[in-house]
Amino acid sequence: MLNLGNNYKMAIQIHNHNSINFINLLMERINSLSDDIYESLMDEDTESLKSSIRELQIVLRETQKTTEDEY
Repeated sequence: MLNLGNNYKMAIQIHNHNSINFINLLMERINSLSDDIYESLMDEDTESLKSSIRELQIVLRETQKTTEDEY
């Protein structure tokens, strides 16, 4: 148990560590793609922009599919 103060306690289980790692990696990818989109817009690089947008859409769709069964 992890004591969070004010009588709040949270059990950290092994599968939760895996979930946290997955979420962190997912958000790192999303943030990276968002940064790429920003840079492409600033540089007016439409090919790179299209590619980054497509990739972000794929990541978001996959995330949606993955979470539909879990939540």
